[in-house]
Amino acid sequence: MKDENNILNEIDIFISYHLIYMNKLRKALSGNIDPELTDCHSCQFGKKFNELKGGINPLPTKVKNILNEIDTIHCDFHSISYSVFKDKVNQEKFEQLNKMSDLLIRKLLRLKMIIKNPN
Repeated sequence: MKDENNILNEIDIFISYHLIYMNKLRKALSGNIDPELTDCHSCQFGKKFNELKGGINPLPTKVKNILNEIDTIHCDFHSISYSVFKDKVNQEKFEQLNKMSDLLIRKLLRLKMIIKNPN
């Protein structure tokens, strides 16, 4: 079972997985590589996050809430990434994708702060 310290130790890994995926999307948008579109449970972040959520000890409500927010944002991010490529690289959707990416990272950093300073 995972506890808050395990989560704390893995937050940077989640951020790295997300940034690598986002970098691949940017390369795909520039035509350098084919897009590797996945759903929110099949990417590296999603697989690891699902493991984390499935094996955690009872956590404070604040931590549970932010984990749920991260999960929702992450899945929304993947939905938007599909639409960016489906709509022939819509710039407006790509800006929305960037905003979702920033929000996801901010929430992960917020989780880190909440775990380090629970009061």
